[in-house]
Amino acid sequence: KSVRLGLPRVEPDLWSYTNLLKLGHGKEVPFETTEPASATEFEWLSHLAEPVHNILESGKRLAQEHVGWEFLSTQIDNLKSE
Repeated sequence: KSVRLGLPRVEPDLWSYTNLLKLGHGKEVPFETTEPASATEFEWLSHLAEPVHNILESGKRLAQEHVGWEFLSTQIDNLKSE
């Protein structure tokens, strides 16, 4: 919590990230990077840190900008049934 402003701590939207990983499974795309990803860089993703690290470590990525709230909201029924 920001003591100075009295605001709650910013937290990741793990629901969206979880569903991005589900919907994007097998749809990862290659990308080039100059440095390997460190597992500690993803600790802020809690239980999703390992799968995210594994994707990036394999030289691939999922573009989160392609799976915004509008898309995820159309998938709620599909996601609930899994």
